[in-house]
Amino acid sequence: ERDILDIVEAAAELDFSLRLSKASFRVFFTHVKPPLTQKNFGFSFDPETMDCREVIPGYNSVTTLGRRQIVDLIVSPGLLKAGNSDGNHYDEERVLVKLSAVCNVGEALELANRGES
Repeated sequence: ERDILDIVEAAAELDFSLRLSKASFRVFFTHVKPPLTQKNFGFSFDPETMDCREVIPGYNSVTTLGRRQIVDLIVSPGLLKAGNSDGNHYDEERVLVKLSAVCNVGEALELANRGES
């Protein structure tokens, strides 16, 4: 019970700090670069704004397959920041936290099954 209260308290403090900042923060759940998409899955993986999680231990679809990766599942959202604490440069966005995704699940399972044969 105390752990939950600690989490809520930390979240409230973070929210307060972000609201006092002159910079703008945005949570993202999908591709952030053009072409923008409203899809929740099935869009191209972008290593600049996303991290790919391993579905099967030792198998990373981004490094193993070496071709275009498709996001199958979003594990956690990313966080973008526009502007700075002085209230300038709102035209510049940078990734503070990358979106975490699982990519190419079908191919990962296929390779794993071949390895067990």
